[in-house]
Amino acid sequence: MIGFNKEGFHGIDFSLENTYKVCADIITKARAKNVSYYILESRNDIDDWDDARLFLRSAEYRHTKTYSFLSTLKMPASEDAYEVSIVVPTLNEEKTISRSLKSVKASYGADFETIVVDGSSSDSTAERAMSLADKLAFTRIASRKSQENTGAIAARGRVLLFLHADMLLPPNLLRDLVKAIDDPEVLGGSCTVVFEGEGFKLRFLDALRKVGGRLLRIHGISSAFFVRRKAFLEVGGFREGVMEEAVDLQRRLRGRGKFVTIDQVVVSSSRRFQGRNSLFVAIIWVLTVAMTAIGLHFTSVERKLWKAVR
Repeated sequence: MIGFNKEGFHGIDFSLENTYKVCADIITKARAKNVSYYILESRNDIDDWDDARLFLRSAEYRHTKTYSFLSTLKMPASEDAYEVSIVVPTLNEEKTISRSLKSVKASYGADFETIVVDGSSSDSTAERAMSLADKLAFTRIASRKSQENTGAIAARGRVLLFLHADMLLPPNLLRDLVKAIDDPEVLGGSCTVVFEGEGFKLRFLDALRKVGGRLLRIHGISSAFFVRRKAFLEVGGFREGVMEEAVDLQRRLRGRGKFVTIDQVVVSSSRRFQGRNSLFVAIIWVLTVAMTAIGLHFTSVERKLWKAVR
């Protein structure tokens, strides 16, 4: 839903066939002409049966006539348009997003779509993503968990793969992901993630994540996490008030199926750890993951800890 005043309407091109890129196109033109704009709170319309199912899962609308009407309909079985939907949340990622999306485009072994959800970037992130992403959505406030949920709602793949905007995929990762998820007992999992660069600190962090994740059977530390879309939506997606959203989701899905590790290496930028004390970083990592795994959520404490090691 897009609104204009009369002056802002002129000169906007509505010829784009992909409706998921019309908003990005308008924002690009608005910036070029120094026209101010405002992104409202995200809402969902009902275009297909998947949208209707999502609507019926929400307790917020149970008192409405729309809910009553949709509840009477006999809905067909869900059909996935893609094997994998790749969701990438962004905020001012103009330096990394093109490289990351190009590595996704070079992947093979699966029919997939790429969804970028931008948290109102002030740089050229959206413009750079337009030519490489299949869908481009926007949120008014930058929140990784909220952006990931928005991407999941727009997705139509059997599996959701969540990535950071600075990650590089190996070319055959999607092939192995689909092979793993073809096992009906597999609900989701993660990939092996290593930090880009050299040095003891980065290799130490790599080893900590790998050994800790496998010993504790925890998946999704620092993204590169995948899960069946149906299961993700059934439990309400990622929760906003948690520290490690993928770890929390895995905890809530416990008992429904197994999670596996794909033996493929995803490379992640080490920029978040530049100039930081590696020992403190390791301690914070262990604390936030361990607390999330047992159901404790102290996001304010987490923010203070990360701020302390900047």
